[in-house]
Amino acid sequence: MYKILALSLGSITLIAGKLKIMGGINYFKTHEEIILDDKTILITGGTDGIGWETAKKLSKAKNVIIAGRNVERIRSQLINYKNIKYMYLDLNDLDKVQVFCQEFKNTYEKLDILINNAGIYNLELKFTQQGFEQNFGVNYLSPFLLTYNLLDCIPNEQESRIIFVASRAHANSPSQVDFNIYLNRQPIPYPWYKIYAISKLANIYQTSSFANHLKSTKIKVYTLHPGLVSTNMLNQFYFSSLLAPFIWYFTKTPDQGSVTSKFLATQPNQNLKNGYYYTDCFPKYRKEDNNILFENTTKLLQKLGYIK
Repeated sequence: MYKILALSLGSITLIAGKLKIMGGINYFKTHEEIILDDKTILITGGTDGIGWETAKKLSKAKNVIIAGRNVERIRSQLINYKNIKYMYLDLNDLDKVQVFCQEFKNTYEKLDILINNAGIYNLELKFTQQGFEQNFGVNYLSPFLLTYNLLDCIPNEQESRIIFVASRAHANSPSQVDFNIYLNRQPIPYPWYKIYAISKLANIYQTSSFANHLKSTKIKVYTLHPGLVSTNMLNQFYFSSLLAPFIWYFTKTPDQGSVTSKFLATQPNQNLKNGYYYTDCFPKYRKEDNNILFENTTKLLQKLGYIK
């Protein structure tokens, strides 16, 4: 009798734990949503994983543009989604980000929802085409330039918004971070797992700073942690096949990982907290750095000739 009870309680605990990892009741819950029929949405890193699942969830929009380097991953699936289009974007090169922004402006009249979803997690030190540490360059600097240069495409309307996909890993950053090390392309003093965390902390600061920059407009800005998601980024760790059940239990699928992105893209702005970091569709906090990183990044990109 006691064994059956213990087994039952254990099973319930495991199921409840997996449900919480998936996102809790928010994975199944429906929310009030804005009308997407007239919206143009841009999703970076949308050719696989969380980005592609987000694009499918938002496919009722007038235009959904997925931007990335490898269209072959989803070329056959695009046939089933006539309003999802592909544009080439390489966040490893600021010059190509600049070209992309101009091509987007030449093609589309407006941009209602921008989702900066693309990201990398390097296990060794690499650099972008302009010599910036690659985690910082791809996860923060290029999305900053992309967002800044597309601001004039975003209408000053009630449901316009910008979303940055960050990570809970930002909490693993050092207590004091000198971002000028990255901006000035100096030798990096941090181990690889700290470097990724710092790039995600930059996303958090970026969100509140863009919210401050746009405070006189109706455009809102949010960031989120999608969860630990089983994607190509996670697969690079080469887990033993014996660990597969444990990896399955403690991770989300890309579909589950896209829930908060979709939530922030479709909830009426009046129901959301501007500049906040969300996890499992819930606002956690708004983290500020007094716009220091924003201002220093703007000065750098002006000096390099990428923004005016």
